[in-house]
Amino acid sequence: MKKLIIATLLSVFPLFSYANPLYLADFATAPATQKVYSALIAKAQLPAWVKQGGTGSPAIEVEVSGVKYQVMSGCKPHNCPSQQFAVMYAPQSHQIYAVYAQYHEKNATQELRWLNVGEDQPVDIRTVLFARLSGSLENHPEQFNFH
Repeated sequence: MKKLIIATLLSVFPLFSYANPLYLADFATAPATQKVYSALIAKAQLPAWVKQGGTGSPAIEVEVSGVKYQVMSGCKPHNCPSQQFAVMYAPQSHQIYAVYAQYHEKNATQELRWLNVGEDQPVDIRTVLFARLSGSLENHPEQFNFH
């Protein structure tokens, strides 16, 4: 009987250790990440919803040049297609990159504003961030690991 109880507990244990998925809204307000997120958006003059993270979907982990990143996104509540924000964050090094996208319906164009993404970062950073905005990252996550 004792072995049966132990076996049952061990089979259920992985369910308790499963981490909750990370959302941009949680990332934006969590004590461990709020400071780095606030510094990223501080001078960018973005809409107010970006500060809280907006409406989002769970983070996806990717690897770029040997660094693991959590890639998450949010959008303007009640009008997702008009404004989106994607963030890549490396928990080990605290590197953070982002892109803000605004769709202009009048002339059917999309404006992208890159945050903390310069010439010295690999182009793969931009690729992953844009893939998050477009939905490609969710549809094909295995295609966005660049070693």
